[in-house]
Amino acid sequence: MESLDAALWLLGGRREPQALSMLHNAIELALKGELENIHRALIADSRRWGYEELKAILREAFLAHPRGASVNLPEFDIDRTITFDEAINRVKDLYPSLLTKWEKQLKKLHSFRNKLIHYGHEPSDISDFVEAILMDAIPFLDDFVTEAYSFPFGEIVMKSIHRELKVAQAVITELRGQKAKIDSYVLKTIYFATLYQASIDPVFVERDGTIVEEGDRDFELAMQARSEFEGEGYDVDIEGFCHICNSHPFFVALDLYDETSNEVRAKAVRCFKCGLSITENDTHLAHFHFGQVSQDDAGRFLRDIGRL
Repeated sequence: MESLDAALWLLGGRREPQALSMLHNAIELALKGELENIHRALIADSRRWGYEELKAILREAFLAHPRGASVNLPEFDIDRTITFDEAINRVKDLYPSLLTKWEKQLKKLHSFRNKLIHYGHEPSDISDFVEAILMDAIPFLDDFVTEAYSFPFGEIVMKSIHRELKVAQAVITELRGQKAKIDSYVLKTIYFATLYQASIDPVFVERDGTIVEEGDRDFELAMQARSEFEGEGYDVDIEGFCHICNSHPFFVALDLYDETSNEVRAKAVRCFKCGLSITENDTHLAHFHFGQVSQDDAGRFLRDIGRL
């Protein structure tokens, strides 16, 4: 759980390669933890075991022998543990369908992690890393936690962050369907959701020392954010609540998905409070983060542009 939490903070700090490595660590610990719950010997590398190691493992059996108490019985200690691949193979006995489903993806993740640890990475690797984080590592942990512990994965990573993980996965699915490049921008809302969890609202003070009331402060910040949004060429078609910090107003610009249909989607968003800014360059991200445009808002937009 701590490794998973560390991986999310690395994503919040825009350190995708290191986040991949930490997620690999979280998965390895989870797999070996299942084996250790049965017996610690199951995670030990047994290739160099001799009689002394066997005595430690069979300590209870020795003590049950009439002369066993007179034998020097060392405590069992693990010098080296099994490999990641071997952990997958052994845990497959416990969760056959789960590990069969994810084995190929986990081994791909392991290959990326080994390259990263031993050779570093190239900028061209980031696309593969982002896809492996969101479509392999996170979904496996989600499935594993649900099956092994019957515990909602969203409560472990916090619901707001879990929502944005789902948003990023939806963006990747759509990009895959279009055979488009997957880039780190799909993680943008995860950055903001993670960092917002640790943010502290500043206290605004006037020059004469008067503390600015929260409502006045928010109004000024919102108007500034709206002005900047419009200055970038976006019309504010909808005002709503931010999914990350729940602030209002949350500014949304709309557009047609394509010229052949009347499907209306969010193309850009801006929040004055948490600072979230998604532009139309972040392909599909504004749409999946904001969600479905209501029929009323879509109809109003279509009338404004002369499509109805």
